[in-house]
Amino acid sequence: MLTPNKKIKKNGFVDFLNTDVIEIYNKLSHDSKKKKGAPNTPQDRELFTSFVAIASHQLRTPLTSLRWCLEELLSGEIGSLNKEQTNYIKQSIRSNIQMIHLINNLLNISRLESGEFHLEAKETDLVALIKETIEEYWPLARAKNSRIIFKEPVGEMFQLCVDPTYIRQVITNLISNAVKYSAGKNGKSRVEVLLEKKRPDLVLISIKDNGVGIPDEARGKIFEKFYRSPNAIEQTGTGTGLGLYVAKLIVESAGGKIWYKSKFGQGATFYFTLPIAECRLEKKEKSLI
Repeated sequence: MLTPNKKIKKNGFVDFLNTDVIEIYNKLSHDSKKKKGAPNTPQDRELFTSFVAIASHQLRTPLTSLRWCLEELLSGEIGSLNKEQTNYIKQSIRSNIQMIHLINNLLNISRLESGEFHLEAKETDLVALIKETIEEYWPLARAKNSRIIFKEPVGEMFQLCVDPTYIRQVITNLISNAVKYSAGKNGKSRVEVLLEKKRPDLVLISIKDNGVGIPDEARGKIFEKFYRSPNAIEQTGTGTGLGLYVAKLIVESAGGKIWYKSKFGQGATFYFTLPIAECRLEKKEKSLI
C-alpha cells in the first residue's frame, strides 16, 4: 500500500504525488530483484510509464484550466479582492505551477521510457523563450525571496532550430532547481541566466545559483533518474529527482551537451549547449534509449 511521507506536509498533494511516484518505481525495482531479474525489466518500465502517462494526461488539463481561473480572479476583472484573498490566490497559483511542472516531467518520463522521443524542431527565438520561461516561473521565485536575472545578449540574434516545448522544459527544470536550493545571505537568493554564442555553430546557456552546492559524492550520479544528493534532501524534502534526468535526455537528443560546476556550500552552475542549424521541413525523431 502506498502512503505519503509523514514528514512532508508543506505542499499537500504535490508532495504526496512526489512520494508516490518514487515509491511506485522502487516497488517495481524491488519486485524485479525478488524475481532474480534486472531491477528495470521491460515489463516494469511498461507498467511504470503507463502509470505516469495516464496520471499526467488526466491531471494536466484540469490543472491548466484551474490556473487560468485563478489568474482571472487575481486580475481583478471579475471583482476586487482584499489582501488576504489575494495572498491565498497567489499561493494557489504557486502550487498550481509546481504541479504542472511535475506533471510535465512525468509525461516526458513516460515518453522517454517508451524508447522513442519525437522532437518537432522549428525556428525559435531563444531569447524570447528564456524570457517567457522566467516570467512563468517568477511567482515561485518571488515566494522564495529569489531574484532571477537574465543577462540578455546585446546585438546578436539567437534563432535556433529546436523544439521550443522541450527546450523550455530544460530551462524550467534548471531554474526550478536553482531557486529551490538557493540560500543567499539574509534569506535572499539570486539566480543568473546567461545566453552566449560559443562558436558560430553553438550556443551556451548557463543557470547559476548561490545555493547549497553539490557534494563530491554526488558527481556521476546527479543526472541519474530519481537521484537527489543528501544535502538537497536535507534542505527540502520535496522533489522527485527527475528534473536533471529529463533535462539531460532532451539536451542530448537535440545534439547538445549538459554539465555542471559546483563547490559544496557555494552554489552551482549548470551549462548546456545547443547546435545552431537551419530548420528542415521534416520532423526530427530520435531514440533516446
